[in-house]
Amino acid sequence: METKDEKVLKEPFAEIGTKMHLLLHTGQMLMENGADSDRTVRNMMRTAAYMGIPKDRIHQHVMYTTLMLNVNDEQHSYTEFRKCTTHGINMTTLTAISKLTWRALEKNYSLHEFERHLLHIKNKPRNYPVWLTAFGAGAACGGFCKLFGGSWLDFVLTAVCAFLGFYVRRLCASYAFNTYAVIAITSFATTMFAWATQFLTGSMNWYPLISCTLFLVPGIPLINAVDDFLNNFIVSGMTRA
Repeated sequence: METKDEKVLKEPFAEIGTKMHLLLHTGQMLMENGADSDRTVRNMMRTAAYMGIPKDRIHQHVMYTTLMLNVNDEQHSYTEFRKCTTHGINMTTLTAISKLTWRALEKNYSLHEFERHLLHIKNKPRNYPVWLTAFGAGAACGGFCKLFGGSWLDFVLTAVCAFLGFYVRRLCASYAFNTYAVIAITSFATTMFAWATQFLTGSMNWYPLISCTLFLVPGIPLINAVDDFLNNFIVSGMTRA
């Protein structure tokens, strides 16, 4: 005899409010952690399949800051929106959600189990502490400085300035500053750190001045923008670009 949870997963409109909430929560977590639009749609469709919603009954509209979801048949039509308020990069979250959707499809998780796993992923700490990420950003900028022709002293100065600039960006983000303001403030502060190194060395250090802000280059969003354009998510791609 089928249990209540099994019946819910076989009937598309059973507990449809909970299902749409979980679908949008899944999509929101993907978009806010650096997934491209195609990946977001693919994972949401897999989640819908696990919930028993046929693919011809679900319609999605994905933008960089907004997700729209509609589920309908001849008699019902349900629509819900979800805003994506913050954007960052967390590959661990993307991988975990992808694995969760496959496991849910295979093991027929109840909606409560799926939500519990989703919240666990959301609250899971990052693999690397902030200081280590800042150290990596500093070392990367220092490496660029060396490739540009700078000395090992320039490498160290660039790495220190980028390390401090990374913390400035984290501080601004923690106060929920506007994204463009964060970039401007971080660029100014980091460049000023590099400019101030002349008081330590006795002359202007041009290579650190050029290389210290390269950690601000949004590599993954730019790649995602191209991916969105190629997959016909034009609005999302233009916003990312």
